[in-house]
Amino acid sequence: MPGDGGTVIRDRLVPVALSVLVIVLVAIVQERSRALAAILATMPLTAPLAMWIVFSASGGDQRQTADFVRSMVVGFAASLIFVLACWLGLRQAWGFGMTLLVASVVWLAVVMGWHWLAR
Repeated sequence: MPGDGGTVIRDRLVPVALSVLVIVLVAIVQERSRALAAILATMPLTAPLAMWIVFSASGGDQRQTADFVRSMVVGFAASLIFVLACWLGLRQAWGFGMTLLVASVVWLAVVMGWHWLAR
């Protein structure tokens, strides 16, 4: 039955459980292959789960889900720029903390800039 307690628990538990599984896999695999660990870390896991949650919560409304996915594109672009900023900062030896700080500010600027332009 849609909307019952079991569905709510499943909708929240599945993404968390899969995320933990991916983190554990990355931790194990990175000892043997950093490239494979990086691929695992970036596999499309949360996006399909989020789409499924929105699709289910909207009663199967494809238009609402499509609007949600359109908004995800901004997050994807910002995340790509975040990763590129991290790569640049680490290559330039800015330090791990400073690299994350700068990349986070860049990510926030992209998201806020997109929001401002979309108004």
